[in-house]
Amino acid sequence: MRGKRLRIELHLSGELRARFEGQYVELSECGVKAPAAVKTAGKAVRKDHNRGGKSDWMNGFFERPGPELWQVVRTANERS
Repeated sequence: MRGKRLRIELHLSGELRARFEGQYVELSECGVKAPAAVKTAGKAVRKDHNRGGKSDWMNGFFERPGPELWQVVRTANERS
């Protein structure tokens, strides 16, 4: 069936049907779903180190005044 199309139809009567290359095909349930895994109670996960990208280290960065251009140029020339 690679590259082919299977059309699943839900009729107003509630009937579920499948059509493959213009022909209706029989549907059947593959199997019972596995029960959801129960999460074991263990050590709590520490999540305070990363608050989901809500870091505030850049807050106010663009509001703080930077040094004047002449001060930066003078400092750069002194280091050379």
